[in-house]
Amino acid sequence: MKIKNFCKDNKYIRYIKINLTVDYSEKALAVFGDTRSVKDQLKALGGRFNPKLSHEGEKKAGWIFSKTKENDLRDLLTVK
Repeated sequence: MKIKNFCKDNKYIRYIKINLTVDYSEKALAVFGDTRSVKDQLKALGGRFNPKLSHEGEKKAGWIFSKTKENDLRDLLTVK
């Protein structure tokens, strides 16, 4: 899996604990971290919460999205 940081330095991430998105499959992205503060916005973007996504050999909670939503996710999570 390829890991992408939305920015090089976490100080540019609006919610510091949401610091990465993963190319989860050919068609999907996953967002990991403490997403409680933006859960409604993530759901509005079409995300689905899954408490048992596989990441780096472990089961972790996260949100799964279509790759077509990458720019929308970047806009939501990046400080403007």
